[in-house]
Amino acid sequence: MKPPSPPLQNALWVIPASAVPCDTALLNAAERERAARYTHEPARARYVRGRVALRRILAMRLACRPRDIVLATREGRPFLPDAPHLHVSLSHTPGWHAIAISSRPVGVDIERMDADVACEDVAAAWFHPREKAFLAGLPANARGRAFYALWAQKEALAKALGAGLGFPLDAFAVAHPGGPVHFEPGQHDPGAWSTRGFGTIAGCSLAVAFPGAERPHWRVDTLPAAPAAEPLGDGHHAPAQG
Repeated sequence: MKPPSPPLQNALWVIPASAVPCDTALLNAAERERAARYTHEPARARYVRGRVALRRILAMRLACRPRDIVLATREGRPFLPDAPHLHVSLSHTPGWHAIAISSRPVGVDIERMDADVACEDVAAAWFHPREKAFLAGLPANARGRAFYALWAQKEALAKALGAGLGFPLDAFAVAHPGGPVHFEPGQHDPGAWSTRGFGTIAGCSLAVAFPGAERPHWRVDTLPAAPAAEPLGDGHHAPAQG
C-alpha cells in the first residue's frame, strides 16, 4: 500500500446506493463470509454496497486499489491496521450510505425519515428526559423532523464510542442541531463528546459524533445517483442501527 496523502481532518460522504455496485469481488474473505450469512437479500445488498463504497473512498484517500485495503473490525467499527491515523465510520439506510473519515474517533448515522414510525413512542422508550422535553415543546408538525435529527445524533454517538460499551441510549442527551453531549453521572465525562446534525439530505437525517466540545469543519461530498441495477431495500418502518 502506498503512503497516505497528507492528513485529512474531517470528511463526510453521502452516497446513493444506486451509485455503488453490489460486487463481492471487491471485499475480503471476512466480508464475503458475513455477506453470505444474510438471508434477506436487500439487507445483504446494503451491507455489500456499504463496504464497497467504503473501500472506494478509502482507495482515493490511500492511493491504492479498493481490493488492496486491509480493512478489519474493532469494537464493532471499521478499522485500518495499515493506516491507524484514520478513523472511519459507516452507516446505511434504505437507498443511501454515509461514510465519515477523520483524524480522530468518529461516528456517523443516516436515517431515512419515515412517516410510518411512531416517533413519540420511540422517544418515550429510548430518549433522555431532556430530549423528550425538547420534543414536547415543539409544534406537533415539527416533532417528526426533530425526532430524526436527535435519533441520528444518538446513533452516531453510539457508533463513535463503540458497540461493545453497551450503555443505554437514555443515559445521555444530545442537543438540536448539535453540540456537547450531556452524560448522566457514571457515564463519560460531561462535554467529552459532541454531535452535529446536517439537516435533511434526500429525505434522510444525517449526523456525526466526535470527541471534544469544539465545532470542527466538516466537508460534505455527495455522489450522483446512477440507474439502479438491483433492488435497493425493503420498507423501513422503525429507526434501526445502520
